[in-house]
Amino acid sequence: MFAERLTVLQACEDRVNICTDSSNGNKVLVCTKIYQRNVNDLMLSAILWQNAAQTVTLFDLPTSISLAQGTPGRNVERRLLSSEPLREPFPSNEPGSLSAEVKSSQNTVADDLHAKFKPLIAEALQQISNAHMGDWCLARAILPKEAFRTVDDLSSTGEETVSDILGQASSSISDPNFHAYVQNLSYLSSFASHPRQICLSSLVSTGNARLEDLSDIWNSVLSNDVDRMTIIEIPFQTSIYTFCIPPNSSFVFSRLRGSCLQDSVYNETSGSRVEFDFILMDPPWPNASAKRRRSYDGPATVRGIKDLLSSIPVKDLLAQAGLLGVWVTNKQTLRDVILGRKGMFNVWGIELVEEWIWLKTTIKGEPIIDIDSSWRKPYEVLLIGRRIIDKKSEQLVKRRVIVSVPDLHSRKPCLREYVTELISQLEDLPKPFRALEIFARYLVAEWWSWGDEVLKYNWDGHWVR
Repeated sequence: MFAERLTVLQACEDRVNICTDSSNGNKVLVCTKIYQRNVNDLMLSAILWQNAAQTVTLFDLPTSISLAQGTPGRNVERRLLSSEPLREPFPSNEPGSLSAEVKSSQNTVADDLHAKFKPLIAEALQQISNAHMGDWCLARAILPKEAFRTVDDLSSTGEETVSDILGQASSSISDPNFHAYVQNLSYLSSFASHPRQICLSSLVSTGNARLEDLSDIWNSVLSNDVDRMTIIEIPFQTSIYTFCIPPNSSFVFSRLRGSCLQDSVYNETSGSRVEFDFILMDPPWPNASAKRRRSYDGPATVRGIKDLLSSIPVKDLLAQAGLLGVWVTNKQTLRDVILGRKGMFNVWGIELVEEWIWLKTTIKGEPIIDIDSSWRKPYEVLLIGRRIIDKKSEQLVKRRVIVSVPDLHSRKPCLREYVTELISQLEDLPKPFRALEIFARYLVAEWWSWGDEVLKYNWDGHWVR
C-alpha cells in the first residue's frame, strides 16, 4: 500500500542535484529521496510523510504540481517558480473593537465547525512532528524578491490579508494576461455550438506546435494524444508565448458559461459521452481582497457564484459512482452555497462523504496564523461528495488533514497522487480513472482541465530547469 511505501520502506537512492539559490546566487545541493515500491516501480513523490491510515499527509506543494506534469514514474526535469517558504507565522491582527470582531466572525469558519477541526489539526501536527525530520517543504526555485510584498505590509495596513501577501508575483514576470484577452474572445462562444476537437500531434510537423493566435483554441477541446510533453507556441499580444502541455492531457480554454464541453466530450470509438470518475473544482469565490487586487474575473456576490456553479453540467459529466471535490473558503455563507438545503450538492444529487482540511504551515510546522484567530484561519477545506444512487448513506463524514507550506496566492497542492491512491482502494471506480479539473490554472498529465486560465502555470516563464 501507498502508506507502507512511505512509512516502512527505506529510501533506495539519494539523487543529488546542484541548483542555484536565486536569492543569493550561491550553488546549493538539493537531495531528493527516491522510494521504491518494488523492483520495477521507481518513482518520485510529493508526499513527504503520511500516516498508515492516510488521514494525515504532509505535501510539498510545488513538487506536487511539477510531478503532475508527467506520467507517474517519470521525473519532470523542470521546477515550478515559487514564493519564499514562510519561516515565521504571520503576526496577529485581531479585531480592535466589538463591531470589528462581529464582522470578522462572519468571514471565517463557524465556531462549532472549528471546534471539530481543531483537535484533528492538533493531532495531525503532533503526528508529523513525531515522525518527520527536517523542514516541512523541499528546496524551492524562488521568484525574484521584488515580486513579493513583505510581512511588514501586513501589519501596517489593516485591510490586507494573508492572501494579499502570499505571492502576488504574476504581474512581475509578465505572464499572459488571460483575463483581458478573454473579454475579447467571449463573443466567440455564440459560434461554438460544435466546438472543434484538436489533437496536438496533428499540429506538430517538426519541432513545436505553432498556432496563429490564442483564439485558435478558444472554446475548443485540445488533446495532447501522445505519451510525452508537447510544446505549443502562441502569438499573444506583442510576444510569442511557449506552453508545455503534459502527456495524455486534454483541456478546454473557455469560460464556464456558454461552453459546450458537455456536448463535445465524446468517446470517438463508442460515440457515447465521456463521463468523469473524479471532478475537482476551485471556484472563484467572492472575496474582498481579490476585488482590491482585481486578480479574479469571477462573480462578486453569493448569488453570482451560485448562478455560475449552476451553469456547470455536473450531472452530465460525473460518472454514476464518481467523486466530486469542491474547494470552499471558510465563510459560512459560501459553504452553504455547496452544503445548504438549497445548495449545489443537493442540486447535483451529491452527498458529502469526506472533508479534507488543508493546513498551511511554516517550514517548521507552525500554522501560518494562530489556529484560534478570529481574523483568519490557517486552513481551507476541500469537500468531497459522491453521487447519490439510491438514497443517502448514513455513514459519518470522514475527515483528513493535508499539510503543506503555502506558495503563491490561490495555488493549491495538486492532489493527483493522493487521489489516485485513494481511488485505487474503491472497488466501484475504474483504474485508471478519468479526472476533470474545473476552474483549472494548470494542466495535469492524463487529466482533463477546463477554465479561462487553464494554461496559466503551463507557460514556460513559470518554470526553470
